[in-house]
Amino acid sequence: MPRKAWTIVLLALVTSCSSARVSPPNPSGTAGPELTFIVREAGHLPLRSLSGVSVVVIGKDGASSTLGNTFDGRLTVAKDLLLRNAPQVVLFCLEGYQCGAIWLNGPEWTNRSLAAFNEYNVDLAPFVLYD
Repeated sequence: MPRKAWTIVLLALVTSCSSARVSPPNPSGTAGPELTFIVREAGHLPLRSLSGVSVVVIGKDGASSTLGNTFDGRLTVAKDLLLRNAPQVVLFCLEGYQCGAIWLNGPEWTNRSLAAFNEYNVDLAPFVLYD
């Protein structure tokens, strides 16, 4: 298949995946004082954890705060630090991957909060740029 055809197929797949609406999972168990984000590469089996993913919170006032970077696919943060500035968005970014985002103002989060979770899984899709 010619390169242009592969590019069109890839673009169609990425567009359909990135526009999919996914509801947040239901929390399980008793919520503790910390939340662990677990970040992996989407579509890769066996599961591949991603180190170096920057986790950033955008607050209600628009200010951003970096929570840290994942190590072996995990970043654990204190919930009081995470929720301190009324977060609106949590971003997960790594070079070579599409940034993931949790939009906490979305309708899926009505009557829900990150405080109810002890772990939250995030999968980032890799991307390739062609000349």
